[in-house]
Amino acid sequence: MGQYVSASDQPAAATAAVATLANSKNYRIDGLMAWWSYDTTPTGGKLTVKSGTTTLLELTVPAAGAGSISLLGLQTVKNETLSATLASGAGTVVGKVGISGEYR
Repeated sequence: MGQYVSASDQPAAATAAVATLANSKNYRIDGLMAWWSYDTTPTGGKLTVKSGTTTLLELTVPAAGAGSISLLGLQTVKNETLSATLASGAGTVVGKVGISGEYR
């Protein structure tokens, strides 16, 4: 029905990872999945999913390793981006984040 899109980010250590789905098509984006990982135990680990600047979901990520969460039921307002931000794990911690959605 719609177009599926995804984005991911793996920045340098001690830097927040941000994956953003752009939206310039006068559509809304239905969230599908977010995934993340930290290579070692983070300090202040957190995943935040937003529609534009509005927080849709925020959860604590207390440990190293990979995780994922379904975003079914979350959607943006028309023309707003959908983004997932994995907070900096501090120190030498490296984080990765990804997000997928569907234009509707």
